[in-house]
Amino acid sequence: MRRLFLASLAALPLLAACTASEVVTPASRVVFFTQDDVTLDDAAKGVVAEAAEVAKRHPSTTVRVAGFSDPAPTPVPGGNTRLSDLRARAVAAELRADGVAPARIIIQPRGATTYESVPVESRRVEINISN
Repeated sequence: MRRLFLASLAALPLLAACTASEVVTPASRVVFFTQDDVTLDDAAKGVVAEAAEVAKRHPSTTVRVAGFSDPAPTPVPGGNTRLSDLRARAVAAELRADGVAPARIIIQPRGATTYESVPVESRRVEINISN
């Protein structure tokens, strides 16, 4: 019993080192857009600024920026996939302006997606911050 106790004490520094590493609970933010638009309004810029602050507090994380559009046809050249890409790029540019290193940002255009209740659900960009 005493030997087990001593072995446990010897392992404490190893356990402390494990808990000191940065483990981040995934953080997500969502920015919404009007139909066929890629402009960030003040509310959207506030959401992006919050996400940037979380990302800056956890510099070893990856910031995934996934753009979406609703399934309705769009006049944007390149269609809904291009629209979702432009939205994601607008959010990524704002993240960079707010101090997030470009190398940490991954842009993922997802194209048209269906929605549950209202079309604005599909006109969005998701910002996911995780290890």
